[in-house]
Amino acid sequence: MRIRLARPSDNDELCALFRGASFTREDLVSKKAPDSGFYEYPLTHSDIAMRTGNPPFSLVMEDRRNIIVYLLGYDKQFASERVALSEHTDPVIERFSRLPNAAVYLDQLFLQRGLPIFHASLLMDTWDHIVQGEKIEFVVASLPQGDWTNRSSLRFALDRGFSRKDKVNSLGVQLGVFSKPYLNLDEEFKL
Repeated sequence: MRIRLARPSDNDELCALFRGASFTREDLVSKKAPDSGFYEYPLTHSDIAMRTGNPPFSLVMEDRRNIIVYLLGYDKQFASERVALSEHTDPVIERFSRLPNAAVYLDQLFLQRGLPIFHASLLMDTWDHIVQGEKIEFVVASLPQGDWTNRSSLRFALDRGFSRKDKVNSLGVQLGVFSKPYLNLDEEFKL
C-alpha cells in the first residue's frame, strides 16, 4: 500500500468511487439505509476534478495501483477560487470561506466498502501530519445528521477529535458542521 497526493489523473477513478458510494432519499425508501456513503451530494465529474487540485490537502491510498481510500480537502484560498465555481452550491463552503485563513475544509473521506477502518485511520494520520506542518489552526468538516446520519463517519470524526459546532441545510439535507483545532507548538501558547 502507498499513500500519495491526489493527482488530476485520478479524477476518473475518484469519480467512479464517489458515485458508487452515493445515494439519494429515494434509495432510503427502496433499500436498506447504508451506514456510510455520500448522501444527496450531487457532484459532477468536473466538481470532483476541481477538488483534487489542492496539494497537500488531498490524498489517496493505493493498493496494487487501485485507490482504496481517498481524502479531499482544501484551504480557504482554494475553496474561494475553485470550489466556489462548482455547479453545486455548498453552504458549508460559503461559511468556510468567511473563516480565518489558517483553516482547511475536509470535504470527503472515502473508504472502500469491506476494508477495515484501519486504512482510513492510516490516511488520516498522514493527513494530520501534513496539516500540522502547514501551520493550520483548525479543520472543518460536515456530516449528514437529519433524516439519515452517516454513523460511520460520525464515529470516526468524534474519535479523531472533531466536535460539532453548528448545523446547516444543504439541498434539504441537515448537515452537522464539525471542527478540530490544531495547536501550533512552534509559537507561544495562546489558550
